[in-house]
Amino acid sequence: MDDITLTPLALADAGALYAFERANRAWFEAWVPARPEAYRTPESLAALIEEQLAGPDAMFLIRSGPQIVGRLNLTNIAEGAADLGYRVGEAACGRGVATEAVRLGLDAARTMGLTAINVRVKPDNPASAQVLAKSGFDRIGTEPAFHIFRRTLDDLARHPQVPAKGAQA
Repeated sequence: MDDITLTPLALADAGALYAFERANRAWFEAWVPARPEAYRTPESLAALIEEQLAGPDAMFLIRSGPQIVGRLNLTNIAEGAADLGYRVGEAACGRGVATEAVRLGLDAARTMGLTAINVRVKPDNPASAQVLAKSGFDRIGTEPAFHIFRRTLDDLARHPQVPAKGAQA
């Protein structure tokens, strides 16, 4: 998947995002908490997107060409830090999409002036923990249902940025 991009979420994406969320609902719910009811109809999803766009969070779609293959969000932005959340559709898993999306998300976070990124991962999701390790995150703690990872964005000497797919290291 050499053509992975992050695009800011837009209201025009509501129909395609609804189809993507519906097609991947069972897959996602095996790994992350279920989406709220607002994701269950195209109309309520469009209203939710409008709310998200009005808020302080940075919401992105992960695309392969024009196709939505996942989501990546930077939320709870405060004091230079944010929480990173991402999900990749089942058909795109195991092909480097999440690693490339996280790399692009770190670029976006730097552009936004953020200095640290936090991620919570369920212990039974080793693939996501592996993506974070490859992306320079350190596991810093555990909550009852999650492992906590953190990456500071000024630590390039210790954790070089993951090169873009196809780029020479």
